[in-house]
Order: sequence, then C-alpha cells, then structure tokens
Amino acid sequence: MQTKVVAYITRGRQLLVFEHEGLPEAGRQVPAGTAEPGEALEAALWREVGEESGLTREQLVFKGWLRVVDHPAFAVVRHYGWLEADPSVPARWLHRVGGGGEDEGLLFAYRWEAFPPPPLEGRQDECLTDLAIW
Repeated sequence: MQTKVVAYITRGRQLLVFEHEGLPEAGRQVPAGTAEPGEALEAALWREVGEESGLTREQLVFKGWLRVVDHPAFAVVRHYGWLEADPSVPARWLHRVGGGGEDEGLLFAYRWEAFPPPPLEGRQDECLTDLAIW
C-alpha cells in the first residue's frame, strides 16, 4: 500500500485549490502526494505542500490530522491534514512544481474557493466535512 498525504489548506471559510494550466481534464485538486519510504507523515505533508504550491511553514499553521482513508482498490492509504494559511497568502498565483516527482515542471494555478467548494478530482473532497469551519 502506498501512503499518500492530502493537504486541506484553509483561510477563513475558503479552501485552497488548483488546476493544471493547459490541462483542464485534470480537474480541481488540492496539494497531495506520496510519502517517501520512512518519511514521517507531517514531513511528507510539508514537503508536498512546498513542492506543489510554493507555500512555506512561515505562511501556514498545521492544525492537525483529520482522517485516514483506506482505498484498497487503488492500494493507497490517504492521510488528510489541515493547514491554515496566513492572510498574506495571495488570492491567486501560478506555481511550477518542483521536487523531482511525477508532477515536476507542471504549472499549477492556485485560487481560494468558498465553502462548500465544488467537487474535487479523485475523491480528494471525501474528508472536507471534517474541517471545523462548516
């Protein structure tokens, strides 16, 4: 089973989402990725957020883990983490993914969506109701 981390980043009653520039079929997503073997979950969450969004620990506060969801059909276990963004994080920005993973070099267009947000791709929205902002 692969261990995945998914980041719900909120600011007030908004969720940070992105879409792939030039690849609309990828849909609306949140930062997420695979934990490396032996990597601590929180370290994996911070790494994926940094690689996929460019946001730093100085701009975010880790609020905690929400839920673990097992997806045996896909041989994946997802760990959903909640982070809160500083008000200084912009309303929109583009970020080119780094880190050497499968998304390396892709351009992600970020923005804030009001709650409840539209559906997310790949069932990434399956734990949104666990957030204490509803």
